[in-house]
Amino acid sequence: ELERCRADLQKAQANMDKLKTDLDKKTMEIVLLKKSKQELEAEQKYEIDRLKDQSRRDKDELTKVHERAKQALRKELSDVQEEVGRLRSQLLSTEEELQANIDKLSSAQTQANNLAHEHKELEETNTRMKERITRLE
Repeated sequence: ELERCRADLQKAQANMDKLKTDLDKKTMEIVLLKKSKQELEAEQKYEIDRLKDQSRRDKDELTKVHERAKQALRKELSDVQEEVGRLRSQLLSTEEELQANIDKLSSAQTQANNLAHEHKELEETNTRMKERITRLE
């Protein structure tokens, strides 16, 4: 029975080591996902600021064009509306990508929490097994 308990303890320890390795991997994935999320947010902020600046420049240009000729303004306005539609579509796509990354991060955090809980349970089982072996010895 002592040998069986020792074998069970070794299995539990091996399982605990595997879970710890898995937890470390998931933790690294979370760190990488957070870094990717931060980089994506920084890129999006830069792009939004750039687009806002471009939009302001376009508006100033449209004002000058309007003063020169209404016909030219109509064509330019049409071009700008198409550009705004494209930029909105691009922004929506980027927001969807960000949400997908947030969902991945949330999932990874949930998995890490689950692994941590399992790790704790295994440690408690391991402690009980060690106490039982000590009593049996």
